[in-house]
Amino acid sequence: MSTKGDDQKKQSHKEDGSGRISFTDFFHGLESLFDTIVKLEEEGKRETRYEGEGSNPAGRFKTAFGFSVKTNLLNNLSVKSVEPANTVTQGPIIEAEREPFVDLFNEQDHVLLVIELPGVEERDIHTEVNGDIFILSTTYGDRTYSKEVILPGDADPDTMQKKYTNGILEIKMSKK
Repeated sequence: MSTKGDDQKKQSHKEDGSGRISFTDFFHGLESLFDTIVKLEEEGKRETRYEGEGSNPAGRFKTAFGFSVKTNLLNNLSVKSVEPANTVTQGPIIEAEREPFVDLFNEQDHVLLVIELPGVEERDIHTEVNGDIFILSTTYGDRTYSKEVILPGDADPDTMQKKYTNGILEIKMSKK
């Protein structure tokens, strides 16, 4: 049973286009799946198929999906992906480079960058400053990480100090 507040949350979620899924949305999806299984049981059916296509809220990625839900009087449940009947004109977009998580702290006397690079060796990390842009790049196995961060105008790249511990890179620069 949904309340007015639930309906408003769903509506605002759709309107803002954030693409974020809440735990409530996730569990409503599970509830819908279980309702489908019970309905199949009640109707004496053993299988139903779903096919379609969709895109993310920003419209950048298109995808096709298809799956079937099979029951054997609830003794054996299986959900299996199937090839969709529809084809999508644009294939998936896979980015070759990943962006690591970066936190920038603009303190009173210095700037601190904290960058997460799990499993990367320190010797493979390349950093440089070009004007007011901090540039990081590294390759670990088949993964390539890169990130550009705009520094505050008073950061002094000549005072850059690096510290790398357990996959966390800390870059500290004094202010001019």
